[in-house]
Amino acid sequence: MTAHHPLQGAFWMVAAGAMFAIINTTLQYLGINYGLGSGAAVLFQYGIALILFLPMMRTGAIRSAVSSDFRLLHILRVGFSVIGIQLWTWALAYPVPIWQGIALLMVSPLFATMGSGLLLRESVSGVRWIATLVGFVGALLVLQPWSDEFVWASLLPVAAAFFWASASLLTKFTVSRDSPTTIVFYLLVLMLPFNLLFGLPTFALPTNWQVWVLLILIGALTT
Repeated sequence: MTAHHPLQGAFWMVAAGAMFAIINTTLQYLGINYGLGSGAAVLFQYGIALILFLPMMRTGAIRSAVSSDFRLLHILRVGFSVIGIQLWTWALAYPVPIWQGIALLMVSPLFATMGSGLLLRESVSGVRWIATLVGFVGALLVLQPWSDEFVWASLLPVAAAFFWASASLLTKFTVSRDSPTTIVFYLLVLMLPFNLLFGLPTFALPTNWQVWVLLILIGALTT
């Protein structure tokens, strides 16, 4: 019987959330203050993350990853992740106010809750369905599409949240057989061609050492 550790799981989720908060703030800082394009920024971010991750893999881990039964699903999962990342960094570069972007990004768990109940057939209680509906109403209040200050770029974080939720659902499905190392390996390796596609048009090596320090920081936190 599989042992469950919900408190440990919650701790790691909060820790990951804190790291991504630092990453998102740093990406916006690099875009606004150093003119680093969103595509190039993501290319550096995940390229550095891959370089840092590979030495952490145990012997035989790559062979195990390649033999996964979910190779096609991993490709689809990474494709969804890349679309979400590009939409999110596009929103940061627009720039959508960071407070609004983060608040709207929080609809991702709401999309995931809907998907877990409708697609993965997990048990979702009536209270959780009501909470999900209330969450979407809260997002609508943050978005305020009826306001004169509303801009279509504000929808970018919502779209990013949808694709990230889709990627999370696929991750939940594949983790039933694949290890976390395999899942992260596919994420970082398969992201490289996607990120090259988006990042090369605006690619330029930073000449400022502070930019390199921040890029290495967000690459490490991504890993």
